[in-house]
Parts: sequence; C-alpha cells; structure tokens
Amino acid sequence: MFSQARDGRNILLYSVGRTSERENLFYWIGPLFTMEIGLYSSDAQRIRISHLEDARNYRIGVVRGDMRDQLFTSLGGFQLTRYRNSRNLLRGLERGRVDVVPLAKMTVPYVLEHLSLPAEAIELVFESRILHQADLYIVLGRESDPALAVRLQQAWKRLESRRQLEDIRNTASFYMRNAQGIP
Repeated sequence: MFSQARDGRNILLYSVGRTSERENLFYWIGPLFTMEIGLYSSDAQRIRISHLEDARNYRIGVVRGDMRDQLFTSLGGFQLTRYRNSRNLLRGLERGRVDVVPLAKMTVPYVLEHLSLPAEAIELVFESRILHQADLYIVLGRESDPALAVRLQQAWKRLESRRQLEDIRNTASFYMRNAQGIP
C-alpha cells in the first residue's frame, strides 16, 4: 500500500509516519494522531535497557523501510534484522530470532490478539522520546494532481477549525489498531 500511494496517482493513504526521509514523497494532508513507540521483548527478564544506547547490545527487529527502520538505521550501530511485515516481525521475536522490537504502544494489544498471542507474550522494556513519538498523517502521493492536494489540505483545515476531526481520528485509530499497527 505504501509504495502504491507513493508512486500512484490520486491515492490517499493513512496513517504514514512523517519523517525527513519521507517529506518529499507525499503531500501531507493532515495529522491523524501521535504514535508512541516503545521497545518490546518476549524475554523481559533478560533484557536491560536504560538508555537507547543499551539497545545496541541486542538484536532489534524492524519492518523493512518503515520509520522505525529508518530511525535505527540513521542512528547507526544497531544490530537490525528486517522483516517484511509486522506479523513476521513478531513471529521473529516469538521464535528468539530478535531480542527486541519497536512497536506502537497503542497497537500492541490488538496485534497480539490478531496473532493469537497472550497479552503477557511481550513486555515493554524501554520507552524514550528519542525512540519516538511520531505524527501519523493522511498522505497523497507526489504523482497526484497538486490541485487535489491543496483542496484536501484546505478541507482538513476546515475540519480542524470546526473541531470535527475527533470522529475521524477515532475511526482511524480503530482501523490502525486492527490493521496490525503498520505505520
């Protein structure tokens, strides 16, 4: 979906994390919500992370190309194992192929339920602002009609000014939680 929206014409996508690497790939229509990311492990008794640098001692699983992959890659020095999607990422954690995974905190219970894993299957082992709070946006690919992007951005601002975005955010949050939390 990400590449279709990025490369396609007049395709809207939500919810996409806004990063400097992605800034010129899309027209950024409007922010839906802020996603808080934490590091999770299935072996929380053994994992000791007090500072982000401590995570360099562990194998970190990420979804290839997503904003958490970009974050850890840009910081450098982390042992990254890249997965095609969040389902495979969590299976890698479950099978001990990685020690920790960065996940959106709001999606963890729903992802575990979707994969038929018990709530205690993973635990939060580290959270930090550096690890990130990311704004998730509705986006339109750059191959789209610029006039359409302007109209959508103006419509978004009207919804904001009328305080009508709460229903949209609640609906998007529901779908985000139920779509395996793939930003």
